[in-house]
Amino acid sequence: MCGRSVSPEDDAAADASAEPTVPRADTSAAPAVAPRAPSRRPLTRFAFLVVGLLVALYLGTLRPQEQHVRVVLGAGAPEVTGVDLQYVAGDGEVAREAHFAYPAGAAPRVVAHEPELPNGEYRLQIEVEARDGRRDIQRQVTLGGGSTQVDVSSALARER
Repeated sequence: MCGRSVSPEDDAAADASAEPTVPRADTSAAPAVAPRAPSRRPLTRFAFLVVGLLVALYLGTLRPQEQHVRVVLGAGAPEVTGVDLQYVAGDGEVAREAHFAYPAGAAPRVVAHEPELPNGEYRLQIEVEARDGRRDIQRQVTLGGGSTQVDVSSALARER
């Protein structure tokens, strides 16, 4: 040792200044823990998944898809030599155009067109070229991925 002697009084003073010792509980028993509230994490993940799917479905309807449009010429078809179609969107812009030409007497009774357009409202401008002149017809159509039929036979018969 260093030459310093420790007296019994110093030992007692050191014991008094030390922190009191607390007897330890038996650690072999399971600790008492308050029950936890159910986690919201799975519910939150499910909610995000549902919202994501809804957004994907909505965005899917905005992209162009194949539409089926049938223009019925009816009994006036043999007189038709050409059909022009213009799909005008709500903003006034022409979204798609098509031209069909037929030899005299060879036009079908139903002209089929399958444009790639987003679902929605369109003004369909139909110009029918017949032996006796041109006819301009406009119809409001709603395209929704299915088949849309536009009957112009009465306009052809009426103007003969």
